[in-house]
Amino acid sequence: MNKLNVARGMLASKKYIRGLEENIAPIYENTEVKSNDELCDLQEFQDEFVADISNRIGIQKIQKTDEITKKEAYQTLMNSDSRRIRPLLMFLGNLCGSKKTDRKILINCGLSIEMIHKMSLILDDYFDGDLTRRGNPAFHTIYNRQVIIDATNLLLNLSNSTFLNGISDLPINQQENLLELYKKIIFDMGKGFIEDLDRTDKSLDLENAYRINDLQSTTVLQNSLLIGYLLSSRISKKDDTYSGLESIGATIGRTFQGLNDIENFLSEETQVNNKGNLYSDLREHRKNIILSQVPKELFYPPFTNADVIEYIKSNNLIDTTTEELMSGIIIAKKEIVQLSNPIARDTLLFATDKVTEKTLKKIMNNR
Repeated sequence: MNKLNVARGMLASKKYIRGLEENIAPIYENTEVKSNDELCDLQEFQDEFVADISNRIGIQKIQKTDEITKKEAYQTLMNSDSRRIRPLLMFLGNLCGSKKTDRKILINCGLSIEMIHKMSLILDDYFDGDLTRRGNPAFHTIYNRQVIIDATNLLLNLSNSTFLNGISDLPINQQENLLELYKKIIFDMGKGFIEDLDRTDKSLDLENAYRINDLQSTTVLQNSLLIGYLLSSRISKKDDTYSGLESIGATIGRTFQGLNDIENFLSEETQVNNKGNLYSDLREHRKNIILSQVPKELFYPPFTNADVIEYIKSNNLIDTTTEELMSGIIIAKKEIVQLSNPIARDTLLFATDKVTEKTLKKIMNNR
């Protein structure tokens, strides 16, 4: 790994992240939604999604929420601590292209992706009943249900308008390619989220667990890389770099979701610190690649959740799953090495080492 390339990439990343931070604080104040014909189908899907979520949260009558409370809530959720790995991946994907991208465009597209992620965190914590996120109070423990709905709607709308504004000066064919990826994020996340909530069977086979994970989580990380690349490339069809980033993004996405699934079954202290309670995926019957390896009959009487936990521990499912994720990262690193842009290649390798692989190794060494 070339340390100079890593230094260049990380310096550029630091400047980019600083730009994101500067723009996050005021973004929630802009509630105007700008749309165009190409996003009509997305807007319709979004409206249905928010209405569905509102019903699930239990709001029968829209109540007026104090504007000061709203403003405080939006500031809280947008400024909460985050690695910002998704917009950072978009930036690294951008480094893989041949054309320089205007910094304002990068900031807008990165903000858009970050807002989608924030929206998903609010809903995930609410429906999973998690009380904390990384040691901080979960959004739903501070603000009422109506604020949750308002925040969800606001973030989706702002994400739309921010993304559209960001790409508005690009050539039409490039805009169309970018919008296709952006809409895929929204559609996939919504579909995966609702499908998981609507499951009636407590058990879920591994193949379908991965499929829902890909819809809910992988799509954001994978398409962040691809959006960044298309911002700095005028390709009309997939080239080798695009295909490589597609594969790398899928592996990184599965690894991050895998880490989240594994966290549900680490030490009780770790679970309480990260989520505020124990075994939330098991308790709420959410898809989880660890749970998907447990025999179906253990999820029903006379067996209890304690029997499921005992099976996971006695069969070393956390260790074997972690090793499988590590194998995926090794494959992804081999694909990263093939990237032609040296700064993007070395910075992606560095990020993969320091973020994903380091976390996996920490779990393996502290089991």
